[in-house]
Amino acid sequence: MSSHRCSAIYLANVSLSPAASGLS
Repeated sequence: MSSHRCSAIYLANVSLSPAASGLS
């Protein structure tokens, strides 16, 4: 279950902060 939750957070983070993904 944790895996699904982590994926959701990751997708939301990328969508909300696309620039952060570039920095990382």
